[in-house]
Amino acid sequence: MRLEGARTVIIGGGGGIGAAIARKLSGFGAQVVVADVDLASAEAVAQELQSKGSRAVAVASDLAVGGDLDALFVEASDWFSGRVDLLINHAGVAVGGRWEAIPDEEWDRVFHTNVTGFAASIRRFLPLMGGDHESWIVNTSSALGLFHDQALAGPYIASKSAIIGMSRGLALALSERNIGVSVLCPGLAATPFFAAAKRYGVDPQPPQEPAAMPPHAQSPDDVALALIQGLEARKFLISLAPNTRARLMQMAEAELAPRSDRLS
Repeated sequence: MRLEGARTVIIGGGGGIGAAIARKLSGFGAQVVVADVDLASAEAVAQELQSKGSRAVAVASDLAVGGDLDALFVEASDWFSGRVDLLINHAGVAVGGRWEAIPDEEWDRVFHTNVTGFAASIRRFLPLMGGDHESWIVNTSSALGLFHDQALAGPYIASKSAIIGMSRGLALALSERNIGVSVLCPGLAATPFFAAAKRYGVDPQPPQEPAAMPPHAQSPDDVALALIQGLEARKFLISLAPNTRARLMQMAEAELAPRSDRLS
């Protein structure tokens, strides 16, 4: 995909990986709508991009709230004069813990944001994409959407796996409409995301600063660069999990048997 000047909407762009993606894209001259549930964070990113000469605007938006997505669509449509080249669905929530301890409503909350929220965003923006100009949709999943060897991350794993399946179907549906699809699967990233996750039936996990993350943790810039390279190569799966191909083959040979997909 051509990134120069791309009219981009990033949902979940107010910090961490989303903000790093916004910065990388602005380096190509992309115009960026930075959407985030935390408006102050989105405004800080947009102002940073503006200070470097990029065109950017911040919008408050929660993927799980249809009215927010409607307002985001109107703002982006007006700001981009009715055209979007790149839609990045990056926002998400995580919940984990013992299976019997996780409330039903927490499963619903995770799926409402991570899966149906993505679908709702896509449905709104598709009319502004494709046709006589190439467009692209990026849905952020996770290494845990590919490799499922975390026993206490049920809702998160299920939602991130669903994003991959949804994205595959979406790619087929849009293949004749000049709209590409990629699914981004970061590994463990040096952000506060997982430390902020709700955990049920297990001891609370103390907050962990990015600087204290394991040596193999990826920086937001690592993930953003991989996404840029993947989009330039028009890749569907953009995975930062080590040895992705070999592990997928190992899972296939084991007929998806549990413990055939160890991340370590």
